[in-house]
Amino acid sequence: MHYKRFEDTIVVRLETGEFIHKSIEQICKNEKIMLGTVIGFGGIKSLKIGIWNNEKSAYDYLSEAEKNMEMLNLTGNITMLDDEPNIHMHVTVADNSFRVFGGHLVSGEVQNLAEIFIYADKGRIDRVPVKSWYFMDI
Repeated sequence: MHYKRFEDTIVVRLETGEFIHKSIEQICKNEKIMLGTVIGFGGIKSLKIGIWNNEKSAYDYLSEAEKNMEMLNLTGNITMLDDEPNIHMHVTVADNSFRVFGGHLVSGEVQNLAEIFIYADKGRIDRVPVKSWYFMDI
């Protein structure tokens, strides 16, 4: 993981084998970020995404183990949950047949590289439990 801070903007380069959530969480801890925005793109494999199913009140999951894909868009936010950074991200990916799909990013490992920008905000927003969700406490 390589990153550089420019005031409230952090530019991140992740390389093969690095995990997206874990890397961003570590940067947030290092840089004391409790509120922010995440955007990015790059290569991804070992992907797990979820789509909320209202009828089941649970996520439906898609897992693509070891399949290399292009991460077209990564978008998310940074809040706090139990005094730890909580990274909530959604992702859009394309496979080698140019099929595009996406959802809530549960986990993903970088393939080749990912370029991510973190925009840190001053302040703190905590997540609080509401039924089976954690909402931002605003």
